[in-house]
Amino acid sequence: FAVLTEGYIDGGYVAVAMFFAISGFLIAGSWNSKNNLFQYLIARCKRIFPGLAAALVLTVIAGITLTTAESSEYAKSGFLYCIKNLTLFKGQADLDGVFKHNPYGSIVNGSLWTLRHEFTCYLVVAALGYIGFLRNFVVWTLWLTVTLISLFNPIPINFLREFLPLCAWFL
Repeated sequence: FAVLTEGYIDGGYVAVAMFFAISGFLIAGSWNSKNNLFQYLIARCKRIFPGLAAALVLTVIAGITLTTAESSEYAKSGFLYCIKNLTLFKGQADLDGVFKHNPYGSIVNGSLWTLRHEFTCYLVVAALGYIGFLRNFVVWTLWLTVTLISLFNPIPINFLREFLPLCAWFL
């Protein structure tokens, strides 16, 4: 893909797009089986947060063996890494002193950036389902709109620039 698209699309992007497409079907099915906003949101939170918390804590623990930073700096970095990533608002990609000289950057878990977008897609399904708009025509119309915006409109807001293409795959 990278060769065919001159570096614009690579295997990682294709994998993320496939994940979002499959997830869209499964999450819509989750809404349809529950058809209750509270139960749906509880199920989605149970799906994301326990595993995320475990992965974050294990990453910080593993990073202790790799860090070149002072222990107090690393502890602060590890705490912020867990809190920022667990809130899904604005994540932290690195831990002080870990992979500092890596030629690919100091990111310790490259897939975390997708979680806030995935959870936002869960909320889109919740909103559409709650107001009774989780129907083929509405979803197809929304998909077309989101796809066209993400393809033809340069979006200045970083979150939306990342989210809209992923939302299109999810829809």
